[in-house]
Amino acid sequence: MLMPSPHDFSTDKIVLYGQSIGTVPTIDLASRYEVRAAILHSPLASGLRVACPDTKKTWCFDVFPSIEKIGEIIISSFSSLLYL
Repeated sequence: MLMPSPHDFSTDKIVLYGQSIGTVPTIDLASRYEVRAAILHSPLASGLRVACPDTKKTWCFDVFPSIEKIGEIIISSFSSLLYL
């Protein structure tokens, strides 16, 4: 759940940005809420894949399974998911 705000706006007006390890919470939030856009700068596929690049499977002990969540991202119309 997003933190309460005194401002009245919906999540489809939010643009998320994450760089490197910061892409993990960006992908997590974007997979749970419809957002205007998500910008991923040097994203991590998963924590385990950083340490073991030949890994082809997401294991239950991988704490950053971003590669599994990326397909769940809902971007509002006329927006995009941008990889840098």
